[in-house]
Amino acid sequence: MFGRLSRFCFRHRLLVVAVWVLAIVGGVFAAGPVFSSLDKGTNDAKFESVVGSDVLDAAETEGGSVIAVVDRVDPNAAATKSAVEAAAADVRTEQGVTRVDTPYTAGPALVSTDKRALLVIVHYRKDLASDVEDASVDAVSNRLDKIDDGLSGAKVQIGGDQVLGREINATVQNDLSTAEMISLPLTLVFMVIVFGGFIAAGLPVLGAVASVATAMLTLWGFSKFVGLGSDTVTVVTLLGLGLSIDYGLLVVSRYREELAGLVAAAGPGLTPKKVRVGKPILPASLREEAASRAGATAGRTVAFSALTVMASFLGLVLVQMPFLQAIGAAGISIALVTMLTAVTLIPALLRLVGRRITPAGVKRFRKAKHVNSERGLFAALARGVQRRPVVVLIGALGVLMVAAIPVFSVKISDPGLGEIPTSIESRRVLDTLDGRFGRQEAPAISVVARTDAAALDRWAAGFADDPEIRRIGKAEQVRPGTSVVAIDVKGDANGSDARHLVERLRADRPDGGESWVTGQAAFFHDELTLYQRDLPLAAGVIAVAMFILLFLMTGSVVVPIKALLMNLVSMGATFGAMVAAFQWGWGAGPLDLLVNPGLDPAVLMVIFVFAFGLSMDYETFLLARVKEEYDSGRSNDQAVRAGLQRTGRIITSAAIAMVIVFSCFVLGDIGTVEQIGLGLVVAVLVDATIVRCLLVPATMTLLGRANWWAPKPLRKLHDRFGLREAPSALEVVRAPEEPVLSGASARD
Repeated sequence: MFGRLSRFCFRHRLLVVAVWVLAIVGGVFAAGPVFSSLDKGTNDAKFESVVGSDVLDAAETEGGSVIAVVDRVDPNAAATKSAVEAAAADVRTEQGVTRVDTPYTAGPALVSTDKRALLVIVHYRKDLASDVEDASVDAVSNRLDKIDDGLSGAKVQIGGDQVLGREINATVQNDLSTAEMISLPLTLVFMVIVFGGFIAAGLPVLGAVASVATAMLTLWGFSKFVGLGSDTVTVVTLLGLGLSIDYGLLVVSRYREELAGLVAAAGPGLTPKKVRVGKPILPASLREEAASRAGATAGRTVAFSALTVMASFLGLVLVQMPFLQAIGAAGISIALVTMLTAVTLIPALLRLVGRRITPAGVKRFRKAKHVNSERGLFAALARGVQRRPVVVLIGALGVLMVAAIPVFSVKISDPGLGEIPTSIESRRVLDTLDGRFGRQEAPAISVVARTDAAALDRWAAGFADDPEIRRIGKAEQVRPGTSVVAIDVKGDANGSDARHLVERLRADRPDGGESWVTGQAAFFHDELTLYQRDLPLAAGVIAVAMFILLFLMTGSVVVPIKALLMNLVSMGATFGAMVAAFQWGWGAGPLDLLVNPGLDPAVLMVIFVFAFGLSMDYETFLLARVKEEYDSGRSNDQAVRAGLQRTGRIITSAAIAMVIVFSCFVLGDIGTVEQIGLGLVVAVLVDATIVRCLLVPATMTLLGRANWWAPKPLRKLHDRFGLREAPSALEVVRAPEEPVLSGASARD
């Protein structure tokens, strides 16, 4: 099927390229609406904490706000008062503004404790049209920023929830754009070195551009149904770039390999007459046959790899957290897009570039019949491992276990503002509000009840002596029959003590009507409870799906189990590096990383499925070739050496390309982008070196023929439904008694 698809795309290259150009153009136009829609929808599961927050929001008569911190001034000075009141009068006329609070209208609470700064807070009405709101916020921010024009030495900073989200989205967009602009040229340079030519090197990069651009169309579609977070776009961009380069590299490399074998198999009649030194001239039918064979082998492997990545992201879809489900669905869609790019666009581009993409010169053609997969760097490495498989296995596992030690000290928490760099002005405003005005972003716990404020105060007084409560505020009536009371905790709002307090408050609710315990501590408690409930199912589905896919590819039950276990070990090393960098702060200075007391569980889940999928990606590349060699009649050890040699250069090149891409994301400003980038760099490095070069050959050597064992009923099932690689042209060269070509290709 994949061979026929590649042949079709090769023949009808203009049609295929035209379709992809339309998709790319659509993706470019969809990018703007995607970024503008980030975080504007709700992505929270309907926890009690979320329902309580929704009740509060419904009771509020106002929407968000814009806050100006006017610093280095004397609030009592006439010039200061005149400048502030003039700005307040101007912004009151903007659309959607309900009121403007200043120290001269709302009292001294808006003056800092050091008497050197003041606040101007502009409140907006709810349900304002987004385009009107954006224009109004821009106008208000610009006017407030000019308060210091007539005040010598004054400084104004603009923040508030209306500004913070926009600045975060702009920073994420800048992080992704910068990473793409740096990584793609570097990757292209590296590909030129790998392929020895610009044209061949450019095809995987073009595939990456097409995949990421087209994926914006799918995100735009998702944004119509669910709210998208910045993490969703990050995952799509990273996965699109990484997988596209991987798959493009695999398909182009296999095409060149098959072309070399076909030329050698055609014999001397083709080589001296139709190939001039430095400028090969090959029949289109011969190149079409190579594209078809590449599709039947590498294309099939790409499809398997994409399925494993999709199965990995399926785990996020099963977790009943809408923003994680959005990331899971986006991951599945981008894996599908990159697979389609590799099996349709790349073959079409191979025809368009024509004779400009060939194996490495005529000498490679003439030597193709002498290809020996038992010779080479990776075959020698495998041979060395096979001499001492037990020692290598113990040593490799020891290194990974040492790297995983930091995991035992991991602290799970919601970093909150810790994910936002202080380079963002609205983040600095929040710090100023907390440090100089005593205004926290939000209380750790809020209790909302369908009762009056006096009754809620009486209930809250019963917890006054609770050891985890630092302060209980005075209840406020937010609307008739609905009140709220704020509770500050003594320790970490994400800590276990705060979560136990949430449980005690929920166990002893106010008398009367409905009540909800909400706030940061309550939300984090509900989030962890959800993960504890849904993660076992998600992990089980991922494991079963991976097992089935690898069984269909190998016909073995041993190889899939071994692959899953090795991936889990490598995940330990990846998360160990995450803890060391982002919790302990190792290397945070030189890399300019945001360090927090703990790691966000949602980010860890995204990194797990992402890295697990990519690890299985390389596992699929290797196992597909080992199985192909084993089915051709080689012994287990020979198949392992040949498979590692055949895929060694490709996988290593793909890994280096991925490391280049992911490393550029570590340079981002947003903590989530940094964490995903660094986590994937470590995962790829561990998998492409220790796992692939040491653990895989060591374990497969120790298991021997047992690698390919399966119960008799499953063997029959695989014989009927299993998927196998087609023989390559190079295999035909090694076995001249088999037919080389058929049809038009034979005549050529």
